[in-house]
Amino acid sequence: MIFRSHFKRAGFSLISVMISLMALTVTTSLFLLNSTSQNSQQELLITTERIKNLAVAIADYKENNSIAPTNLDQLVTKSVADADCDVDTDTASPTYRQMSGWCGPYLKITFAEDGESFKIDGWGTLFQHTSAYVRSCGPNKTCGDGDDIIERI
Repeated sequence: MIFRSHFKRAGFSLISVMISLMALTVTTSLFLLNSTSQNSQQELLITTERIKNLAVAIADYKENNSIAPTNLDQLVTKSVADADCDVDTDTASPTYRQMSGWCGPYLKITFAEDGESFKIDGWGTLFQHTSAYVRSCGPNKTCGDGDDIIERI
């Protein structure tokens, strides 16, 4: 009896400590997974919004200039090489009343107000573009694999 009472002490048993640590680990893991999922959704939303706006802006630029911009900065800033915006007033012309030249900015000011964010996706990678599409390399930041996000123009 003396031996037995010697080991009876107030406090936590090893099993109760292990169960508490497991519960804490599971709770923390669930929290981290949930916050990571929310971050991924937010990055995806940012990317899809920007890529759609870029596709529309590039299409508008192409309509006015007959070619796609060589870089995305041309969507918000007129370069020296860009012709001034002009309306065709020749009634005999097939492009009568159509705009030509740089008639931008082609992106909404609220979308491009910080000057650079419109060029990068939600994961911090520069968009790629051609006259046919705008592409985000996706979450893994590697273009050409299955997680790319592409918007056709």
